[in-house]
Amino acid sequence: MTTLDELGKKLKLQQSSLNNNYLMTYENEIVSRWSGKCNIIVISDDVPLEMLSIFSERFPLSKVLVITYKKNINILNDSINNAKIIQFSSINELLEWSINLGSVDVIIEHSTNCKSHKLNLFKKLFLHLKENGLYFIEELHAKFITPLIDCEGDDILDFLNKISNLLISPKELKDLSDKTILGISEHVRKIAIIRKLAIVEKQGHTFKGLRSQSACDLIKAGSLPGTNVFYSNKINSFTSKCRSDGNIKKLLLSQHSPVFTVPPSYINKYEHACCTPGQIVYVGNYLLPDSFRMQYQKNLSNRHVRSLENHFYSLANPSATLDLDGDFFYLDSEYPSHFGHFTSEVVSRLWAWKQLKSDIGNLKVLLSVKKGAQLPSYARKILNSFGIVDEDIKVFDDVVRVRTLYTASPYYVIGGHVHPEIDKIWSAIREGVIGGESRIKGDRLFIARPVSGVRKCLNPERLEEKFLNAGFEFFSPENHSWEDQIKTFCQAKHIAGYSGSGLFNIMFCDNTKSLISMGADSYNSINDHLIFSAKNIELDYIWSDSLIKHGKAWSLKAFMSDYNFNYERDEQYLDNALKNLT
Repeated sequence: MTTLDELGKKLKLQQSSLNNNYLMTYENEIVSRWSGKCNIIVISDDVPLEMLSIFSERFPLSKVLVITYKKNINILNDSINNAKIIQFSSINELLEWSINLGSVDVIIEHSTNCKSHKLNLFKKLFLHLKENGLYFIEELHAKFITPLIDCEGDDILDFLNKISNLLISPKELKDLSDKTILGISEHVRKIAIIRKLAIVEKQGHTFKGLRSQSACDLIKAGSLPGTNVFYSNKINSFTSKCRSDGNIKKLLLSQHSPVFTVPPSYINKYEHACCTPGQIVYVGNYLLPDSFRMQYQKNLSNRHVRSLENHFYSLANPSATLDLDGDFFYLDSEYPSHFGHFTSEVVSRLWAWKQLKSDIGNLKVLLSVKKGAQLPSYARKILNSFGIVDEDIKVFDDVVRVRTLYTASPYYVIGGHVHPEIDKIWSAIREGVIGGESRIKGDRLFIARPVSGVRKCLNPERLEEKFLNAGFEFFSPENHSWEDQIKTFCQAKHIAGYSGSGLFNIMFCDNTKSLISMGADSYNSINDHLIFSAKNIELDYIWSDSLIKHGKAWSLKAFMSDYNFNYERDEQYLDNALKNLT
């Protein structure tokens, strides 16, 4: 068989032993590691067509992709079975496209050799490599060629040197290092320099995090293995039904949007998707959008994954331990035993259940639980009330690989948006409740905050006495069955209480006219507003003074802070709110 170097010499390539002698190194690594069968990416603005020719001929069992942003070259449309070339108009266009790359075994980089190009390509592309993959960087001597120095800061060689130092550094130095370099360094097994060629070997698995629309686009493009079985953008905005007021107008205006942009709704189907407890689901090296409950925040996050560079993530345990045969509808939660997250985020995906179940008789819902735990009783009862029987509920507490997995976009995203049709889901659940009885006699309900909970009002005595005098009956939902909770909430016309998930059952109500929600000014959740935006209910928010404030950045401690009701400022506002109830 003709070697890669011999093919290169025929075309008089500088990468051959005629000059730099890179091709022998590529062949040795590809043959010894993958027996000549792997996925190869070549980035070339020098001789892209020639590189396509020699790699496709030498490795006919491999998939070869040549990427170039060299202008004024004639790319023929004639296809080669195992190879193709993509031409971009600029380096920036290439970098933006890189999300489509998927996972590969080998990346060979010989671009224009501009300093910024070599550095940005490595940062963007290295984490696309599979476990044990190789990233080759040609022409390291470009560091010393003045016309190629087009930016300040590190050269690629400096960047690799910093990674090498981090590989042997103690933890205290790593903790102080640049997060981009640290994140990449944790997935570098080895760096080798052979004259003007660098070889960087990848270790561990990394995953590209996807947003909802990106996943649909990648499926359509064939980059993400999956099928889009439903897609609708017929509702792209709606005006909130919620009539809001509050004691601090600045907070009211900043948190209570009157109009919502509604993203498209979709149902996707994946084969052999891997699921990790805590709402982590991936196919290949893609973390599906269903892993990220706050899809429309600036940065995608899940507390069970570590964020790296360029929307890549690493997992603590990415290996599946069990295969699940059958068809499953994904309903997992990042907080599997939390009532508020279940009623908001899990319930918000139930719109797709009946549509799928009518076509797939053996379909089951799939949720995770903590190791050795059971599904909370309220969760099972909510699913049952929606018509999902126990036999169609499957829980898991370790990494599983699912034969066929269906995922649906959420109708409710915390801090983001709510779909106007979500009230149909809430109504169906309410109508499906069997048994239970109301625990109040009248129609005014006050939801107490759990004694052991966070975000406590530290001076509630006079406040709560006002509600008692106004005819409100106090109720602690956590002390009653879920059926009793629903019947109690549904009897009330006026509801008040401390902000938080204790108020979430109001989504199932059909009789409520108003809510007075009280919480800290640092508790910037807008769940009440989101829920009421889909319901015709008046919301009056009374913010109190938190002990801990948000600084320049959002703070979890401030978000969870206890607070004091400001009687001097807000007692009259509360009195008026109670007086106006009819």
